Amino acid sequence: MVSINSDAFFKTDMDDVVAGNESRFKPVRNYLAGEKVIGFVSGKTNTPVEETVHYFIAQYTLAPVLVEHGPNRRLVIVDLQNDQLNIERLNPNLEIVKYLGSGVTLYRNRLVK
Repeated sequence: MVSINSDAFFKTDMDDVVAGNESRFKPVRNYLAGEKVIGFVSGKTNTPVEETVHYFIAQYTLAPVLVEHGPNRRLVIVDLQNDQLNIERLNPNLEIVKYLGSGVTLYRNRLVK
């Protein structure tokens, strides 16, 4: 009789991507008490499809908080990893709250209460 470990058999590369991002975004949760919607910007992709994938992974890992694409919420996650992004040009009203490691930084929008 042959035994198959179904967890290993059905594991995909996307499983690894989601698990890795769950650990990257976990520290963000400490700052989200009372937040219903936060902003999200990723500067680590080259294509609109990649940007959308990173956005949906952030939404999945931070649920039930709703993640809105863009920098116009009170709290904004900026996910850069290895790339540079000119935050002041993106939204000059963002101020850093905390660098949370692995390219994830939490910002506060000074104009949104």
